[in-house]
Amino acid sequence: MNKFLKTIILVVLVVIFLLIDFVLLMKYLDDSKYVIINNKKIRVEIVNTEESRRLGLSGRDDLSSNSGMLFLMDKVTIGNFWMKNMNFPLYIIWINDDTVVKVSPDLAPEGNNPENTYSSDSPINVVLEVNAGFAEEYDIKAGDKVEYKFNLE
Repeated sequence: MNKFLKTIILVVLVVIFLLIDFVLLMKYLDDSKYVIINNKKIRVEIVNTEESRRLGLSGRDDLSSNSGMLFLMDKVTIGNFWMKNMNFPLYIIWINDDTVVKVSPDLAPEGNNPENTYSSDSPINVVLEVNAGFAEEYDIKAGDKVEYKFNLE
């Protein structure tokens, strides 16, 4: 092989390596917002405004596996949620600071006029909505510790 061809091959390999690194970096950045409960990493979409909390997962067709919607409340309060305009069942994991205080399982979707509301029964400041069955599958229960792995900047 001549020197020119070797140089071209080397350059192509370096470009491929850099592209692979870039793709891996983008995946890391996409997964940069998550929580850990019972050693289970859960990707989260964070909602922290009144409007985004009110809307939640309403109208969406599904929630990808190993992910959830994390509601950050303005203050510690008794949480009350509904399943308005939901298209799939959920579990709600009620959290106070870094501790799960309650899990509400198998909440059925409801239409535009929901008949049911669900309560934390005790003060919370964080709520995690996950697919139905998720908390049971990973043995998430009251008393479990929650690690937050994200920056709100």
